[in-house]
Amino acid sequence: MAFTDTEHSVLPMNQLITRAQHPGGNSALPGTVSLSVPANRYNYFGELKMKERSGTNLDLTYKVENQPDRSSYRFCQRGSNACQEVEMRATAEQGLLYLWHSGSMSTPIMMSGFPQQRLEVSASDATTGLKVYREVLVNPPPDVPECESDYGEATVDAYVCLYLRELIPEGAGGGANESTLRAKLPGLVQDASNYQLVFAEEFNGTPPAANSAGCRDGLSTLDDSAWNHGDPCLWVDSRGESCGNVANGSLRVAAAYKCFAGLNTFGKLHYKYGYMEFQYTINTDYWPADLNYNFIAWAPLSPEQHLWEQYGVAITDWEDFLKYSSVELDFLEYSPSSKHSSWIQHANWHYNLFTTQPAFKSGKRLDYCGPHPHSRNGNRPYWNFLVNPRPCPKSSNHTHTVTLGVEWTPRGYRTFVRWDGVNMWNGEKYVPIENELTLWHKDMIEVFTNTRDWRGRRDVTIRGDARDQYFEYLDPADPSTLLEQVGIVHTPNPLSIGTWGFPNSRNHTYIRSTLSFDYIRLWKPQNHYSDMEPVYQ
Repeated sequence: MAFTDTEHSVLPMNQLITRAQHPGGNSALPGTVSLSVPANRYNYFGELKMKERSGTNLDLTYKVENQPDRSSYRFCQRGSNACQEVEMRATAEQGLLYLWHSGSMSTPIMMSGFPQQRLEVSASDATTGLKVYREVLVNPPPDVPECESDYGEATVDAYVCLYLRELIPEGAGGGANESTLRAKLPGLVQDASNYQLVFAEEFNGTPPAANSAGCRDGLSTLDDSAWNHGDPCLWVDSRGESCGNVANGSLRVAAAYKCFAGLNTFGKLHYKYGYMEFQYTINTDYWPADLNYNFIAWAPLSPEQHLWEQYGVAITDWEDFLKYSSVELDFLEYSPSSKHSSWIQHANWHYNLFTTQPAFKSGKRLDYCGPHPHSRNGNRPYWNFLVNPRPCPKSSNHTHTVTLGVEWTPRGYRTFVRWDGVNMWNGEKYVPIENELTLWHKDMIEVFTNTRDWRGRRDVTIRGDARDQYFEYLDPADPSTLLEQVGIVHTPNPLSIGTWGFPNSRNHTYIRSTLSFDYIRLWKPQNHYSDMEPVYQ
């Protein structure tokens, strides 16, 4: 037998696996795998493959035997004095190559400056005792043709071109009827005729036949040019039900003990500005546990931050921060136990990147089962939440279907919502929002800052006229032209859908709460908002 590929290249954005993660199964609970298994393909940069002699049937185990010089590439987390050497390893059964370090943070990182390295790898068969060694080359990321400079040009312009590029896979609009959908767009900042559908995931593929356990791999129907995902049949609850799968025209994610969901577009689809619309359904059954179901656009911990010094990027004010870093756009974070969700953008919220300025976020919240305890009346809470006025009976499992649309522009955000049976304040009165996407009114948006003093960090709600500086009307006479100007990010963000939390091992072993997506669509105007002057606030 012989190795078929002797050269591999790391990806421009690669996952770092930490010392706490183990690429392998966990038999602690039947039908589940270790929480830290790197199941997504973006965790790996290559695959060791063997060509076997005809007639042989070997059960091969792969291993990296030797990496001559690990000190030639190190990962240093910004704000920490600790740096770790990056080691290359391989999964034993599949021969998938991945990057590992001894630190505690697992994150995608940009691979600028990664040197060509030689690895000694092996493949062995325990039954026959056969073992083959081979030296392979691991190369830097491929050059980016559209950038004038390659990875060796350490300038701010090279940094922006290499790492802050928008990535939209060709043909990602799918087979959706664009003209029909365009006619249903709400009041965006430009005429609807100017918008093009650049990404559409309808979750309507047909999964393959079921495996021996009865599970069908619905995630395999997704477009691999946009999505990173694992095998949903590895992540199942104690009843054999997958915690993240596509079936019957929707993507459903959930959580139970040692069973979570996760898929993303890291390194494949990163978008900057546009109108994102999605429709989702939640149910109100739940475990009394801290669980989070989410759909977000973010670059976790800013995977390029360790390159700032190398490329001369300095973060000294809000303009620098919003040009060169990432703001977390939490389009949907659902908490099953408290029966609410929120759409929030976090700007420097925990001071992890930008220590000289306060942190800010704004919140749009939905309460699914009646008014919040601090409500002033049936549908106007003290905190301006959007509330279903009817409590959810404890004896039954209710569902709520909501459509949410967010237009992200260089000057701010505009949010739209549709929800059957719910009214929303429009500045003068409550109006139904069940028949069409309705603008989320300024009075229903909360703005927060996070201050630090001798008492520690404190969340402070900004009230009264002090809120006005965080909003703008493109036409002061027209309330429908509202833009929210908290944490306007100007760097492309990938998408992520997942669940996480802390269910216990005694009785939270099967799924109760679910979050299902019917579609996700991204529209962009043909001029890419070139007529709008950016705001760095």
